[in-house]
Amino acid sequence: MKTARASGKITRLAAIRGGVTGAALIHLLPGCWANEVRDVRKETILALGMAGCIACSSVGATPATPDAQAMEEGLAALETMAGPADQFVDKCVSHVFSGNDLNARTSGNPAFLEYTPEQAARFLLGQPGKAWGFHTKSENYVVTLLDNGICRLFAQTADAATAHQDLDTMVKGLTPGFPVRSITGTRAGPQTDAFVSSGRYAVLPHNKNRTPLFFVTTSTSPTRYFDAMYWMTFGDPDAMLPDKSEQGEESTSGK
Repeated sequence: MKTARASGKITRLAAIRGGVTGAALIHLLPGCWANEVRDVRKETILALGMAGCIACSSVGATPATPDAQAMEEGLAALETMAGPADQFVDKCVSHVFSGNDLNARTSGNPAFLEYTPEQAARFLLGQPGKAWGFHTKSENYVVTLLDNGICRLFAQTADAATAHQDLDTMVKGLTPGFPVRSITGTRAGPQTDAFVSSGRYAVLPHNKNRTPLFFVTTSTSPTRYFDAMYWMTFGDPDAMLPDKSEQGEESTSGK
């Protein structure tokens, strides 16, 4: 029994590190391994709730922990996302929130090609960091990790409408049961004929200046090197949105 479990774990890790992740992995692996993938996502959801409550212990507050039904709704939502958003959750969000260290996953892993400084430059956008290329059965991706901790996921091909819808699905899935608001206009990123950006964040309790903020930019430029770029950072959404009337439509996860 122990040998079988160990073999299963090695196979699962090999699949994840080989770039077969998220929703695709859930369909490919037996139920027990799919449950392990869901467990990683549960850890990420719980860690996101804690991110909005770093100072909870000092103020006697309770972390933003979803109930069982909300958790299942969040996990189900995450399983509906297309490849780029799914890869962003797997590579970047899990790196930040569930200890799935990207440097460790890519080190010596032939599934990831570490770019030279010259190759990485266009993806690092003038900031110091590292970039890796990888691919799934149907898509090519680049993931970057800046020295300041910001992680970005570039998809070579992506449907723009789906990418923006998946951002909303992603944040609702990762923060089930909490209101999700939009970051609109240029505060979300470039807004031109060739670039469209959108942002989302969940209204989590406490420590507002460390709210996780999620963004996607899609491009139709004829000289583009990506169709969609997902990224996240931490900040105070009110500092980005001084006029609350500009926060856009507010929705509740699962609705």
